[in-house]
Amino acid sequence: MNKIYKYCIYLLFVSLYASSTFAQSALTELPFGIIIGKTTNEEIEDRGTCIRKVEENEGNVRCEQYDIAGNFSVLSSQNEVVNKVLFDGAIGNQLPRKWQELGLAFGSQNSPGTLEIDFRNIIKANEAAYINTAVITAGNEEDGIRFKFEIGGLRYEATVITNKAKPNQLGLRSITITEAY
Repeated sequence: MNKIYKYCIYLLFVSLYASSTFAQSALTELPFGIIIGKTTNEEIEDRGTCIRKVEENEGNVRCEQYDIAGNFSVLSSQNEVVNKVLFDGAIGNQLPRKWQELGLAFGSQNSPGTLEIDFRNIIKANEAAYINTAVITAGNEEDGIRFKFEIGGLRYEATVITNKAKPNQLGLRSITITEAY
């Protein structure tokens, strides 16, 4: 083989590897540039309202949970670093625009949220790994499915209501995101 041909093959492999390595799922992009495990309370406190305070050992009080403009909640660790982000459709939270463009939606009075099969397809298309599901029951009947999966170093837990007897609650209900360990 000549040197130019080998060099072209090498460049092709390097570019394919780089594009697959650096491709980021829209599901890992959190609003306001929040990075779980890095963003501090100080960086988000002007964007939201403290809704849960905790008292420390020496009588100091710190905010443990912020409501960010009614769209989602942010929880922080003892060292005041974001360790969890929660989107809850039951209380009227909004999903990020990029997630909505993927087809994710919370249900409303007039329309269901993202249904189970669509949710499963969306997370698979966004390179979800370690997908686990569990049936959620209410009494003796299935009420929904709890999904647990990882994408890009983040751990997701989502609830999708499947009980057709609850048409106003059908579909995606909540998504919680933490660091994957």
